[in-house]
Amino acid sequence: MTGRKNAASSKQSQQGRSGANSNHPSALRQSESPGRVADDRTAREAVDSEFYEVGFGKPPSRTQFKKGRSGNPKGRPKQSPNFRTMVKGVLTSPIPVRQGDKQRNVTKLEAIILQTSIKALKGDNAAAQTLLKLAAQADLLNSAEEVAESPELTAAEQAIFDEVKPWIRSRFANSE
Repeated sequence: MTGRKNAASSKQSQQGRSGANSNHPSALRQSESPGRVADDRTAREAVDSEFYEVGFGKPPSRTQFKKGRSGNPKGRPKQSPNFRTMVKGVLTSPIPVRQGDKQRNVTKLEAIILQTSIKALKGDNAAAQTLLKLAAQADLLNSAEEVAESPELTAAEQAIFDEVKPWIRSRFANSE
């Protein structure tokens, strides 16, 4: 008995579905539209085939990019900046700085270094240490080895030194 009920109910549900769908307006549009679109497509392709052979790697001319139009009109999306790019942008942006009577534009990084050097000259030990560390990182401080390996004097410099040497000796000889 249960088998008969299941078979009967499945037939009714199929009939109900097909009957409901066949009378529905959207069902009519769906059934009509594929034939109409196919007819339009074949008509356009027939026109294309008169002038141009459609095949692999040769799309119909109606789907190709038009001359003078980009295939990607909006372009590639811009990448969001990472932390390094943001910091670089902030530190390299110019700001006005007054030095005496004049005003000039410098980068924010340069302004920070200028301010640190001013604080160091006023006696701020932390600023002085920071400035010396920056100078060491930039290889601006001469080590004792570099001073010892100074280049030889040129002939002109040696001549000037020979003229000044007696005067230097006389000055220091009198001070003793």
